[in-house]
Order: sequence, then C-alpha cells, then structure tokens
Amino acid sequence: MISEKNALISVIVPVYKVEPYLRCCIDSILVQTFTDFELVLVDDGSPDDCGVICDEYAAKDDRIVVIHQQNGGVSAARNAGIDWVSANSNSQWIAFIDSDDYIPRSYLEQLYKYAVQENADVISTWFTSVFDNDGQITLYEKTKYQVFTGREACRTLYTDVGAIAIMVWGKLIRRELLASLRFPVGKIHEDEDIVPKVLYLANKVVALQSWWYCYRQSPNSIIHSGFSAKRFDLVDAHESLVSFFTECCDTEMVRLAEHKKKILWADCVKKAWAAGVQSEIPEKYRLPLWKALWILLVDTVQSGGIKFLV
Repeated sequence: MISEKNALISVIVPVYKVEPYLRCCIDSILVQTFTDFELVLVDDGSPDDCGVICDEYAAKDDRIVVIHQQNGGVSAARNAGIDWVSANSNSQWIAFIDSDDYIPRSYLEQLYKYAVQENADVISTWFTSVFDNDGQITLYEKTKYQVFTGREACRTLYTDVGAIAIMVWGKLIRRELLASLRFPVGKIHEDEDIVPKVLYLANKVVALQSWWYCYRQSPNSIIHSGFSAKRFDLVDAHESLVSFFTECCDTEMVRLAEHKKKILWADCVKKAWAAGVQSEIPEKYRLPLWKALWILLVDTVQSGGIKFLV
C-alpha cells in the first residue's frame, strides 16, 4: 500500500503480545492535536488478537498502514516500519512509540513545535512511568529545554548521563538520520546501539526537560527480569559504537565508548557469576571474575564512586 497523503510525520509502532494495551496506545495517537501524520503498525507475528485489532483500526482510519510479518523481535519490527516509510512515504519525520505505551494529546504538536522553532533534527523528551490503573496524563506545554549540537548530545550519554534519554521512543527524529541506520535484529538493548548514532549524525538536538511520554511499567519487561547472558547485547551495542566512532575518525568518542564498553563488560561478568550463568557468557566476553571486580573497583575510584551499571 502506498500512502495517498504526504504526511509530515510517520509514527511507527511495533506490535507484539500487547492485546490488553494496544487500543489505548492507538487511540492516544489517533486523537493527537497534530493531525498531519501516518501511523505504521507492524504486527510482528503476535500470537494474540493484536493483528486483528490493527486491521480493525486501519479499516476505519486511512492514516493507518498495517504490516504483518513473522516474529522477528522489536528491532525487526521497527526496521520494517522504517523500510516501509523509505519506500512509500514522503514524510519528513519519524517517531517511535511502543505498543504498550501511550502519549498525551498534544505530544506530536509540541515536539514538532520545538523542531521548527530551533531548526533541530532530533527532539527528545523524558518519560513518565505509568501503571495499569493510571489515567491519561496531561502534557504541560511550557517547558525548559537545552539545545546541543549532535556531537554534544551524543557526548552527554557518556559525560552527563541524564541529560538525554537513551530510548528511541520519546523522540521526534528527522527521517534522513535513519536512512543508513537500522536496529540490530535479535538483540536486546537495541536503543543503546542506534540512538547514539542518530544523535551524533544530527546537526542540532533539543532536549526537553519534561516527562511527556507515558511508559507503561510491566513486571515482565526486560528491565524487571533477572540477569541473563542476553545482557551482553549491551556490550555488543557499545562495540558497535566503537566501530561507528572509529569510522567517523572521532578519537574522543572512541575513547568514551571503549571505556563504557569495558565497564559494562566487567559488570555483566560480575552479574553473570552472581546469577550462576557464567557458563553462558559469550566466549569473546569471558573474563575471570577477579579481573572484572578489579576493573569495577578501579573505575569506581577513578570516577568518584560513580560507574556505569546495567
């Protein structure tokens, strides 16, 4: 299907096993005060009725496109959305929203306002944690914000942790920045791989000091699950960033990414031993426990007691 309307913003929503929350998510998008958007719902082989719900909404609203595909994970679903936009749409911006989350009514309007006002390539906001019994939150239009160059914004992820959220949702991204980038398929911590690259490639980034994205907390989410060897995907993400910054010939960013990779690596090894899954550590990341503890100790001393944690 090719979009008959040249929407300004493409909203991409990966959908998988979120039947209780999907309608809330879609409804929050469809009632946006900013209406010049298209909604790309990617049914990632969901085994429940999510696919049926997506088709139901598409039949009622011609701004909606539904992609059905075999399950490949959130990265594959987001990539499918990007690929559809690249092939079929003339939109200028892309926003990602996870299908168990939702957004206030003026979310797109406000992010786009700051994009135009500051001639920025990325607008980033923080999130409000919500639970099943929470109602819709109100977005307050007045907010403080910071403006960075792309490199400065990327650098804050290492030197001023907390200035900009690492998640790809909660952002409005100029479409061209994603032309050569895709999410790593089959990995968790996929945002840590792609978001620093997006920021680095931007000319200007606006960091809103606000909490405008509604992130639904789930006891089954990765962040609440016990440690598994899959957490080494986070180390892989920073290995990818080291290669990216090397290609950009940016020695300082290479150094920062290498340092964070080393600390995350050591921390994952420590947690793998603590969880009794040290045998599952990927061969390239196997490290004696004493050495991991030593790295973490040295880093704690050098950084005044602050270190990167998984």
